[in-house]
This record gives sequence, C-alpha cells and structure tokens, in this order.
Amino acid sequence: MGKEFNEILVAQSALEDWFDLLNDQELLYVAKMVKPSIPGFSIKNFSKVPPKLLMKNTKKKVQSIGNPDEFFKQLVSDTVAEEFKGLEILELITKMNMNESFTPSQKLALLITSYPSYYAAHESFIKVEVKNSRDPIKGLGNNEYSLLEQMEAMIHVRKDDFAGEVEFIFENDLQFDKMEEIAPDRYETIRDYLNDKGLPIPNKGMFLQLLKVYNEDEFTGWSDPEKIAFYKLVVQDIVAIHKTLYEFIDVLDDEKDDQISALKDRIAIYDQDLITINNLYQEQMKQVKETEKEIAKLQKDKAQLEQQIKQMKGEHAHEVKKLNKNMKEAAEEMARMKEDRIEIDAIKLFKGESICLLSQPDHRTIPLFLEDDQYIYFSNRVEFQKIVNQEHLQGKILFVNTDGLSTKDTFFCEKELKSKQFTYKLVSNGIENIIRKITYYLEGELRYEVKT
Repeated sequence: MGKEFNEILVAQSALEDWFDLLNDQELLYVAKMVKPSIPGFSIKNFSKVPPKLLMKNTKKKVQSIGNPDEFFKQLVSDTVAEEFKGLEILELITKMNMNESFTPSQKLALLITSYPSYYAAHESFIKVEVKNSRDPIKGLGNNEYSLLEQMEAMIHVRKDDFAGEVEFIFENDLQFDKMEEIAPDRYETIRDYLNDKGLPIPNKGMFLQLLKVYNEDEFTGWSDPEKIAFYKLVVQDIVAIHKTLYEFIDVLDDEKDDQISALKDRIAIYDQDLITINNLYQEQMKQVKETEKEIAKLQKDKAQLEQQIKQMKGEHAHEVKKLNKNMKEAAEEMARMKEDRIEIDAIKLFKGESICLLSQPDHRTIPLFLEDDQYIYFSNRVEFQKIVNQEHLQGKILFVNTDGLSTKDTFFCEKELKSKQFTYKLVSNGIENIIRKITYYLEGELRYEVKT
C-alpha cells in the first residue's frame, strides 16, 4: 500500500513538469482524451481554443483525477511499454534518447511509469531542465554513469537491431560476391577460424561476417588491444559497404537520367505525331459533318417528295411514276453519301505491334487507327469471357476501353484478365486519349512491368 501511495505522489509531482513539456499537438490530444469543460467550445472545436485557455482547463481536469499514476500509464501505449519492458534504468534512458520520434513529454511519462523512484531521486535536476526549456531526459545519467557504461548500454539496446542489419546486408548481397561462408560447426570460435585460415583481406566483409556468425561472448580471453583491432577491421568492412553502395547508386542515377532523357525525346516525337494525326482527324470530321448536312437535306427532300406523292397519288399516275423514280434516285444518292462519310483514309498507328484493344461496339473510329486483328468488340460479360479465352490473344498486351462500362463490369473484366495472367491496362476518355495512352505505354513502362 505504501509503494502505491508513493507512486501516486510521484505522478502528482511530475504533472506540472510534464505539462510544461507538451507541444500544441500533444496538448490537443490530451484535451480530447480527458474532455475538459470549456464554455463556448465543443470537443470537435478544441483546436480553435486559445492555447493558454486550453492548457489551463486541461491541466485542471487532469489534476482532478484521483490517481495520476494511472493517467500516465494510459498515455504510454501497450506497444511502447512492451518495447521498453525489462530494461535497466540506464538502458531505458539510452533507448529513449536514441528514438528521435520520442518527444520530451513522452520520455518523461515513460520514465514515471517505469522507474518512479528514479524520477523522485532526480526531480530537482528534471525541474531545472524543464524550466530552461531543455529535454530533461537527455542529460540524465551523464554524471552518475561512466562513458564506458553509457556506450555499453547503447550497444546493448541496439544489439538486436544491429544483428538484423548485418543479416540484411548478407542476405541481399549488397557488397560481396562469392565470399566464403563461415561454418560455425567447423570452427568453434573466431580465434579458431583465424588460426586456421589466417587473417582475411580487410574491406571484403569477412570481419563483419565473423561478428555476425559468432556470439560476442566468444571474445572471452581476448586482450583489449585485440578486441579494438578486430572491431576497427569490422568498421572498415562497413565503410567499404557504404562506399560501394553509394557508387552503385551513382551509376543507377546516371542510367536513370539517360533513360528519362531518351524517353522524353521519344514522347516529344510522338506528341508531334499525335498533333498531326489530330489535325487530320479534325479535318476529316469536318468533312463528315458536311456530308451529314447533305444527308439531312436529302432526307428533307425525300420527305417533301413523299408528301407530294401522297397528294398526287391516284390522280396523276404518270407523275407518281416519275416521282417514284426520283425518290429511288434520292435514296441511292443518300446511301452513297453515307458510304462516303465512313470511307475516310485509315491511319494505322501500331502496325506490327502485338496489342489488342477490347471495346464496346459504339466506337466507330477505332478501325481508323488499328489493324483488324488489333481490336475486338464486346457487348456483355459473356462475350468478354469468350474473348479472353481465345488462344491467339496469349502474349499480347491488352488494353480495355472502360468508356461506357459500369464499375462492376470494370472489376469483372480485371478479374478475368488477372486470372488468365494477361499484361493489360485500362484506358478511357475518348479515342484520342486512348491512342495517346497506348503510345505512351508501348514506349515506356508497360514493356518492363510484370503482369498485373
């Protein structure tokens, strides 16, 4: 009972310091957590409360809590508490200071919940640091622990991270090709290996691999100068890894710049081609509109002739026969004009390309730009399923025009394509944009991407 009472007193004493360390975002979080009553402001509008007023009311509400120790424990999440569980005080301080995402207030809350007695013993130092707007945890331990103890604590808290990082280097072969693997079942200790094999060439990764394979406890019996020399060689291996990585990155950057420059040049050429094609297309569409006007005039003339025939029928057989002939000629002329409207010179843009555009049948301009075997029309899901099961499509890059498709139909098409392991892309927004996207994809990313 006495211990619980002391922890409550420690938490109560720490509240003032902890509030002084809060930044604006943390203060807003705590305010929404404890929900103080602020006239004129709802919880949703706490962000609009003046900071001093928000601090005053939030602090008052927290101080009214019967057990501030429980309040601090609520602030420290289970994940954080588990991560720092079981650490000695110096290790706890070291790990908190190494975590750059930890704010001073978060560190203080964790210290209070983990080692309340330590906080009580160093309260005066902490208050001075807080008063001077400094992180109070950063300076803890400097005067009571030696430099060696602090460094050993740092090594201990990073031990698992370091092991994982070394494992990552060797698993991904970032630096060394055809490096000899060390068999720990053949050599019990590092010294056994070195006595048999001799010292390996530095900067090749073998010293780092020895440290990875063998436990640090196997340095028992080594003199301090031997340990220092060995670790210096490990550091040289690490520096060599970094140097090679940066050189590799520089090469990749140069290659990337060259590829981007070449791609931009190709895109500029195709943009100019598309402008030319678009101008030709606009001119052809202008001719189509003129033809449609002529057809409309013929239809009007036909209607007038039909009306005249209706009036004259039965009265002037000769005239009726003549009018029937004229109407027939007009119908033939109208049919000819319709044929002329669609007989526009086709521009085949992708000759020889192994592609296929799947589209609904209302895009009549598609044949202007694609070969007969480069597009297939479908009207429903059943037809789409039959199309993607055709063997001649295997190995082709498929483009699906989603204009006019519902979201469900689009999802259905994608599911079918994925199940057949096609390389595909969805295109839309009219024939001009579809042609542009196909051009970009063929010249750029689609040639190198994996199957979607």
